[in-house]
Amino acid sequence: MPFDHIEELSTWLADAGITLFELSGPTGRLRLSGGADPKSLPPGSCDAVTDRTNNAPCRSPGLMVTAPTVGILLYTHPMHDTPLAPPGSRVSVGQVLALLQIGALLVPVSAPQDGQVAALLSTHGALVGFGTNIIELQASKELD
Repeated sequence: MPFDHIEELSTWLADAGITLFELSGPTGRLRLSGGADPKSLPPGSCDAVTDRTNNAPCRSPGLMVTAPTVGILLYTHPMHDTPLAPPGSRVSVGQVLALLQIGALLVPVSAPQDGQVAALLSTHGALVGFGTNIIELQASKELD
């Protein structure tokens, strides 16, 4: 996106009274604060310099694992109580992290790379749509 488009977008956001806008994708993140006081950011949010909850440097956002189809999100297999990939667990590429239930069919959601589960982003049993972020992974290289 050319820089002049970002300036125009920032102007539109300011005109609409929006003080914080964040757009994340697989290759990066764009955050526009519209000149808002960083102390007014929502709890738990980060600007480019520090994490406002504890004044520590921000960790880079992880890789978002998305739902490959519409379905009921399951973080555990229906016949087991143990979570497939609880937060904090290390996972390998191809490992099943969650399941999407479509009727009697269970569609696996696999890890696209080695890493650690940073967060579960939806509720177990929730209906999710195609492309919904369901798990955040931190890459193995960021963990060492």
